[in-house]
Amino acid sequence: MALPGDESAAPISELIQAGTSGQLMPELRTSRMLREQLFKAGLCSAEVEGRISETVLNRIPLCFDKTAGNKIVNDFTAFVVFLKSAEFAALEDSQMIEIVTAIGLLPCIKSCWLEVRRDYYCPVCDSPKRKRNSPRRDQWPGLFHVIGSLAGLELVSRSERLGPAVLLSLRRILCHFEPSPTQGDVVRKWCHTMLQSRNSRESRVAASRVLALLVLDTDSDATLEDQTTSKYLVFNTVVQLHEMSMTEKYLSEAAVMAWSDMAKISEGDELIFMLIKLLVYLDSDNSFDVSLAFHELRSLAALKGLSTWQFMAPFWSTVSVYIVKHFSPNSTFMQIFADLLDVSVDTFLTRTQEYTIPYLVQWRRKAVVRYIADIECKSIFDICTQHMYAILGVLLTRDVKDPVREAISSLAEMSDNFARLSVVNLIRSDLIIVSIEVLKVYSIADIDKPDNEVTVFKAINLIADLDFKTDSSKSQRPLSHLDNFFSKNILGVFSRFSDMLYSVHKKLHWMEKLQCLRGIAATIRFAKERAVVAIPQICSCLQASLEDPLLQEAALLAWMNMIIYFGSNDVRKILQLTVSVTFYYWNTFSRKTKTVARKMLERVVQTEALQLARVTEIPSRSESIPEIKKIVSDMRQKLRPVHSDLSQLLDLTERCRHENFAVVHEALVELRSFLIQKQFSLYSMSLLSSPDANISDTFRTLLNVCRRYADAKIEIAKLAAECIGRLGSPDTDKLNDHSNSQGIVVVYNFEEDAENIDFVLTFLDRCLVPAFRSSADTKAQLFLAYAMQQLLKFCGLNLATVTPAGGENQYMKWIGLSQASKVTLTPFMTSRYDLNSNLTGLQQYPIFKRTRDHKSWLQTFTLDLLCRASLMLQSSLENLTSAESVSQEVDIFYIFSKIINNQDLSIAIFLLPFMVQHVISKGTSGERDNILGEILAVLNTGAEPEESRREDLRLSYQTVFSILDYNSRWQRARRKKNAELLQVSRRNGRAIDQGDNAEEDLSTETMYPDRLMKSIPGEVVAERAFESQSYARSLFYYEQYLREIKAARSNDNDKVDGIYRKLQQIYAKLDDPDAIQGISTLLLSTDLEQQILEHEAAGRWDLARNCYDIYVRDHPDCMEMQSKLLMCLRELNEYDAILNRLHTMQEEDRDQVKQFIDLAIEASWILNNWRSVEYWIQKATKPTFHYSVGKALTCIRSGNIVGLYQTLSEARSNVASEIAMFETSSPKLSHEFIFQLDILADIETMVMSCLKPKTNYGTLLHYMNQRTQMDGVSYRENRYLMDLRRVVIGLMRTPFSREDDLAVLLQKAKLARKAGIYNQAYSFVLCASKHDSPSVVIEQSRIQWDEGLRRQALKKLETIVMPPAVMPSTSIQDLDALPNIPDDQQKSITRAKAVLLYAKWFDQANQGSWAKVSRRYEAVIGTCESFESGYYYLGRYYVKILDSQKGLLAQQQNRSYITGEYHMKICESYCNALRNGVKHVYQILPKLVTIWLDFATEEYRHAGPASEAKDAGSARNRNLDQMTALIQDTFNAVPKYIFFTALAQMISRLDIDVKIAKVLMGALVSVALEYPEHALWQVLAISKSKAKERATKGKEIARMLTWQAQKRSGHLFRDIKNANHFMECLTHFCGVGFASDRQLDMNTMPELIKGLPCILVVPVRSNLTIRWPNKWGSSEDHMAFTRKVTIYALSPKVQVMTSLQKPKKICIIGSDGNDYPILCKPNDDLRKDARMMDLNGMINLLLETDRESSKRNLSITTYSVTVLNEEAGLIEWVSDTKTYRDILRVGYAARNIVYSFGEIKKQWDKGQDRLKYFERKLLEKFPPVLYEWFIEMFPTPTSWLEARTAYARTAAVMSVVGYVLGLGDRHCENILLHEGTGRLVHVDFSCLFEKGLDLAVPERVPFRLTHNIVNALGPYGYDGPFRRCCEIALRILRDNEEFLLPVLETFLHDPLFEWRTPSRRTNGNKGSATSPQDALYRIDCRLRGVVADESFPLSVEAHVDGLLHEATDNRRLSEMYIGWSPFW
Repeated sequence: MALPGDESAAPISELIQAGTSGQLMPELRTSRMLREQLFKAGLCSAEVEGRISETVLNRIPLCFDKTAGNKIVNDFTAFVVFLKSAEFAALEDSQMIEIVTAIGLLPCIKSCWLEVRRDYYCPVCDSPKRKRNSPRRDQWPGLFHVIGSLAGLELVSRSERLGPAVLLSLRRILCHFEPSPTQGDVVRKWCHTMLQSRNSRESRVAASRVLALLVLDTDSDATLEDQTTSKYLVFNTVVQLHEMSMTEKYLSEAAVMAWSDMAKISEGDELIFMLIKLLVYLDSDNSFDVSLAFHELRSLAALKGLSTWQFMAPFWSTVSVYIVKHFSPNSTFMQIFADLLDVSVDTFLTRTQEYTIPYLVQWRRKAVVRYIADIECKSIFDICTQHMYAILGVLLTRDVKDPVREAISSLAEMSDNFARLSVVNLIRSDLIIVSIEVLKVYSIADIDKPDNEVTVFKAINLIADLDFKTDSSKSQRPLSHLDNFFSKNILGVFSRFSDMLYSVHKKLHWMEKLQCLRGIAATIRFAKERAVVAIPQICSCLQASLEDPLLQEAALLAWMNMIIYFGSNDVRKILQLTVSVTFYYWNTFSRKTKTVARKMLERVVQTEALQLARVTEIPSRSESIPEIKKIVSDMRQKLRPVHSDLSQLLDLTERCRHENFAVVHEALVELRSFLIQKQFSLYSMSLLSSPDANISDTFRTLLNVCRRYADAKIEIAKLAAECIGRLGSPDTDKLNDHSNSQGIVVVYNFEEDAENIDFVLTFLDRCLVPAFRSSADTKAQLFLAYAMQQLLKFCGLNLATVTPAGGENQYMKWIGLSQASKVTLTPFMTSRYDLNSNLTGLQQYPIFKRTRDHKSWLQTFTLDLLCRASLMLQSSLENLTSAESVSQEVDIFYIFSKIINNQDLSIAIFLLPFMVQHVISKGTSGERDNILGEILAVLNTGAEPEESRREDLRLSYQTVFSILDYNSRWQRARRKKNAELLQVSRRNGRAIDQGDNAEEDLSTETMYPDRLMKSIPGEVVAERAFESQSYARSLFYYEQYLREIKAARSNDNDKVDGIYRKLQQIYAKLDDPDAIQGISTLLLSTDLEQQILEHEAAGRWDLARNCYDIYVRDHPDCMEMQSKLLMCLRELNEYDAILNRLHTMQEEDRDQVKQFIDLAIEASWILNNWRSVEYWIQKATKPTFHYSVGKALTCIRSGNIVGLYQTLSEARSNVASEIAMFETSSPKLSHEFIFQLDILADIETMVMSCLKPKTNYGTLLHYMNQRTQMDGVSYRENRYLMDLRRVVIGLMRTPFSREDDLAVLLQKAKLARKAGIYNQAYSFVLCASKHDSPSVVIEQSRIQWDEGLRRQALKKLETIVMPPAVMPSTSIQDLDALPNIPDDQQKSITRAKAVLLYAKWFDQANQGSWAKVSRRYEAVIGTCESFESGYYYLGRYYVKILDSQKGLLAQQQNRSYITGEYHMKICESYCNALRNGVKHVYQILPKLVTIWLDFATEEYRHAGPASEAKDAGSARNRNLDQMTALIQDTFNAVPKYIFFTALAQMISRLDIDVKIAKVLMGALVSVALEYPEHALWQVLAISKSKAKERATKGKEIARMLTWQAQKRSGHLFRDIKNANHFMECLTHFCGVGFASDRQLDMNTMPELIKGLPCILVVPVRSNLTIRWPNKWGSSEDHMAFTRKVTIYALSPKVQVMTSLQKPKKICIIGSDGNDYPILCKPNDDLRKDARMMDLNGMINLLLETDRESSKRNLSITTYSVTVLNEEAGLIEWVSDTKTYRDILRVGYAARNIVYSFGEIKKQWDKGQDRLKYFERKLLEKFPPVLYEWFIEMFPTPTSWLEARTAYARTAAVMSVVGYVLGLGDRHCENILLHEGTGRLVHVDFSCLFEKGLDLAVPERVPFRLTHNIVNALGPYGYDGPFRRCCEIALRILRDNEEFLLPVLETFLHDPLFEWRTPSRRTNGNKGSATSPQDALYRIDCRLRGVVADESFPLSVEAHVDGLLHEATDNRRLSEMYIGWSPFW
């Protein structure tokens, strides 16, 4: 729901449907497709009426208003008077007929359908086809009054010609307009009169043609039995006519005509009724009646485009029974009927015997049965046996006392053989099929007759009784016989129904399907809740039936039975699908079907299940379906509400993942509406920045929808694409994109049963079922059906085993399949498909040829491998004994081979890698050579010049890459499995297979695949990957090739240099300038191309252009460089130059310019050169994205809104199709597609917004610019969007004001400036200077300042801000303005920003004294008193003054410092800032607390006289009191969640003056009351401190907290007491000692689990991360924590770890049902770890807000550390991590490197020539192996590159942070790597503040950067991304020094161990800091770049360079402690 006042633009499609666009776009008036909508809007009737022929006008002039342009009049009174006048009566018949005919043309004219050919023609009236429920216009009472007046004239009833003319005109009117009930009744009665006219045959015939139109769409939801409807009355009229015609033969013709016309508009049972009536006339004695009926029946078939047989075929179950009921061999009627069908009588009888035989047996028509049997050359017994189940179905439903006895009698009369058989046994032989036949008989009859239902119910009960008598387990089932039957057989019943409905073996006609659906409805009615287990099958059948309009009503009736007869919990399962399906198909429903749908939804509203669902779980787009708006409203009132937009977004995302396309469609429709409504407020709500929004999951879900439905249902894919566009283009580097699911690996190569079954089930679920469901080829489906049937048998899945009672193993595997798979596979558990084909012949290798297309090669290659695998299996089966595995006897390879050719290509793509691996591992050496040769044949084939062949070759490359990827994954999995087995075997003291060479056997199978990989040249794979644009793969193989060359110690420098250049090209494609720069340091020389790459990577496009000009001048024919030059001009915004070059190229070579058409179109529209746009669009050969944008803009320019909508729709379809072809749904890798969809959404949003009246374009641009700033687009993409918005708004011919134009130009200048492209920024400012606005001056001064021209920038800015009073109030454009703030306040903020900018620059440039600078800052407050930043920067400047005074001697300090006036000013400024916002809360609150508390605890000693000292002391006390009061008032006023930024700091300072401590304690209590779930962890822990004073304060806080909680609510009071008890028990549990490596049971600790569930949140980072309002949001009513997963329970299992302290790993079960592992750590003070995590979290905020850092997604991996007291705490378990030591240990073991740390230590401790020993022995013994771990853990190139990049960046950031904080002890156990992402994780932060210098062996390096770490960074080592990220991180820390130091003070004020113990200094080395002040000073020095032996602070670059050299200096490393492992 949209918020009040939140207006949003509707999609274009909705506006088109509403007809509003026609008022603006004149082309729509001639669009036939929209004619109806335009008529409703009253837009085109005058135009069409003006074209009326003069002849018609002259005939009925009274019907036209000449004064209104010959428009048809609304009031026909004058014309009716004329018709009743003598003047009309005096006219001749011909004149009267002309007038009446003209009247009939009026509706054709009114509806805009009249066409003038030879005569007047209306496609509505004159078309022979007329559909049921054809849409007609609203009533036209005036015209019907005219007809009624004519009908009442006596001369009309007398005239033989005039009456028919009136009836024909009436027919035309009824074709267009629906009569009211009264009018319809009048017309019906008049027609009834005319039908009985003896004198006028024409009148009778004409009247018969009118009757059908009276029921065309009136009362179509009524049945023929409902006597209250006009439908019944009309049918009754025809029935009376029919009955009269039996005696009055002259009426026969009219009756036949009437039945025929009725049949044309009837369907289903009604149509059967009509056909039977027509067949009555076909059996007439009157030859004319026979001929006419014969002709009409043929006409009915021809009207549908069918033969008569095809037309009749759906109704054989009724019609054929009617025909044979009175059959005799010599019947004339039978021969006529056979002639009608164009078949012989015998053919008819044999082809319909399945319908007729059962009834013939019932009627005991033995002669007819014998006649049919003789035709078939069979006996009666055989023919009856053939149809026995159908016969039993008919016989058992007879309304007799004993149906079984009657059945025996009927069968015995047919044949004596049946007398010897038991009918009961026949029924028992297949109870399911007999019951289905009974239900089919029930469905054929009228289901509304209760008597028939009773008989069928009796028959089902009879079958159930027979089943019960044969059930051996009946004593265990206390159920009725019927319940027992359905409990056992319900799956089988619905499986058979499903198979009958959609069998690929036999296609049923729609009428037979209708009978099946009615049978399903009856089954649900009889079985009730016993049918629940078959819900998936039922829903699938019914939804598939909804695709056919003829079956929709029956399907919905059956669906409604589920709602009626199932229980609430079961109905809950289908609620979402029920409503979704109804909405999805609504527009295809007939009126009658819509009535059924409404009734079903009303039933849904009444069900109790509705109250169990959330409002976002059920579709609710009632605005587009007004007929059910009230029902949906009632439904929503019963649903559970969703209180946040975030929850709504997540719920909609979840629904988009549903397996059912209808649910997905409806979810997408709602998601689109949600995004449209929230399109301007979405970003201000911080939804997309919330960690819980998991926006990457939303994007991945929508991308997957595009992939799933791009082929099958493109409209769903388009909806998903539109939603992606409306979400915008997020920074994909920030998204949590950990979807590296590698799929299944068959480790044992199809030799292990359980593994084979898992593989088969995966294959069925992911591949085979989707292929079957999407296939339209019946033959292909038959093969797929066979395969599914056989594979289910292989897995042991059948109707018995897929239930809980069938065995846990099979049942769990079954429920693991998707819902769609379960529904599809169930029928094949009982199917009987069979194939008799053999294996195909083996192929000759190589199969691949250049001329062969990819599909045929892939399928042939896969099929050959399957055949070879099948032969190997058959050979191995010959050696199997009976005791060995039976499952191997099923040849799955043979089954697979039957579904390769002529099938979906996805099957071969899925199977090929597995088959290659299998044959390599198990095949012969010749087969291995064949596969290797095949792969090399593909890879050695170079690029193709033809585009079609190029695509085939690219696909072939990708296929080979998939083989290589799976080979890597398989080797990794196999090695892992081997290691596990060897570990088990060694632990047990025996080999795995009881053999002596088990270890050797285990590695045998990995040898051949490894050889295969090594036999494929890496450089060839790399080159082919580059050609196919798989750049990550190309990079991977080139790097491996480079390592091989270096390992071989080759001196081929040219080859190495060539690889480096190739790597640079790859990194350029990957847009990684850091890596490009790193590679540049390795090149021996730089040529022109190298210089171009470096310039482009650094963003120096002007220099790159100069290089291009030189190159192109020397090589004019090099099209590659021409193309790159054009791209360079595009980056430089020189579109004129682009067009000039392209026109020159067009003149020289027309073919070469085709590849640049997209660029030409873009350049043309940006320059507003529309002739050029149209020219290049005409030149386009395919609809690319840029073509679509150009075409859309031309549509806007010409006002063609329909063309625009179609273009956008086609563009989205194309993008969705491209996404589907893309090999991944990763948002990161799909950024290009996401940005394209963002552009399309922008175009639509702007057009729709501009079409709305009173659009504020400035506000529109503002919101869109804000969205752009939140987007993760590059500068070029950003500029593209700005240009597009400017052009679109200009094309809409809207009043685009100068302010709007100025805003666009300034925004572009700002983007260019932030991107560092100053020449373009100047260019945009120059264009904006024509507006003469101060905003231009501000932006220009910003550019100068950023370029380093600070004096000029300050002078320029001074001209408009000094003095502030003269600055214009309305002339400054604020690009970051807040539209939700009143204009006056907004203007004040805008002016204040400019004044603040000047004040900051004035301060930074040191342009004046403190007083002058402070006055500049104070002027900001004077400009706007509510400006938060003004107060913050004023306070920050006073902090600067305070710090400068603090460093002076006491006698030099001024009075303001001594008395605390500076402190007071800081507190006032910071408190005012907190009251006005939270933008700077991290900078303000920790510093405010520090200054306040430091001032309160500072020992004051005055250097002056005593009187001055006393006066100063009094002033200090006053200021302290005022500060305390001010801070207390501020704490009470601000939102309580801001205290989380300083919570730990306030807790650490509680040992202070009582008065001040009370303020701190009050703040702690208030935040705990407001956020108890999150704050109680820290607040309650105070009372458990080991420090007595702090524990006392903690207990006082707990007392205050419980007292306040009790006042609020007893519930909160109990929760807090429970939480306190839980924490006490948990603290005790942490300290309890247990033996290591032991499993404990939590149930043995009842006190700990006694208080669960608990109010405390699970202590993990995702729960404790606070979400701040962004700069566009409000801090009021802000939801600070989006996650509140509380502790629900504890897992019973506890693991005691093996480390020294014996920590315990527990698992908390959250309130969301998920498990959260936690480490309980005893005997360890975790306060430093907790503070370190807080600091890292704040550093992450700084990294996130910096442009360069954000672009690289720099961050520190954090986890939650919860302190319980000084000796215990909780640490969030970081899953999927491995220590650096373990990784290297495994790596060296794999290389068989044997070592002894004892021996190494012995040599190391000698100390002699340690450097030589380190370099020549240790480094050579331990070569780099860490890089191999990345290859091992991330086997796909994309995941490998992402992991290595994440590793380099996290290592760099943590290295710098660790250096600044003096973090030491970075040994191999304290550094971890994440196995899912590659990110570096640091643990154990006890060695802070340079404590490593106090160790016995002082640490000599700033951070760990050993040769392993450097080598794993890539070929450039630390000179690539690592160095650049270090520089960025250090710069950010330097720039935010004042932000970090207050946070670090928390470390210093906690009574930590370090400050109580003097540091140890050894060997004269410098030790660690001796005091908190010393530690802060050293940190400050490191931040400022002040290092030893340097006189001046170092630059960031020089500082980092020095650190890198220190960290990698072998001499320093050789002086490290041996346990640190510097050689690793």
